[in-house]
Amino acid sequence: MLIYDNIFTWEGPDHNDHVLWLISCHLRIIDLSLSHPDLTFLKPKIVVASDVNEGPKRKICAETLGRQIYKEFNLDMNRTLWAEYDPFLPSRIMAAQMKPKYHDGSEIIYTIQWRKLMTNERDLIKRFIPSLDI
Repeated sequence: MLIYDNIFTWEGPDHNDHVLWLISCHLRIIDLSLSHPDLTFLKPKIVVASDVNEGPKRKICAETLGRQIYKEFNLDMNRTLWAEYDPFLPSRIMAAQMKPKYHDGSEIIYTIQWRKLMTNERDLIKRFIPSLDI
């Protein structure tokens, strides 16, 4: 079931009461366990993010918004498939695997490895977001 489909905006850290930047993406979150309560999924949640900023598209949602989205929606990074959609890329959609790299104070910094979606992952996303051209 599609549980979130909206523009997600994060206000970067403020400096002297001024927001340094705004970052937005079209965020969709699918919860497979609500649609199939009789099944157990290794990754019951799927995040599909798309850059909505002007100019060339790039995979920035995971890199800049990932931590905030995981925190705000109480998502388990190990049990969530993160995919980014870009209609201008040949593969159109890529999966991100985030791995903790080091701690920066109280924050964990992650590395991201990108891969093509597997056929079953692509089919699941198309089932819940048929308007996505993937």
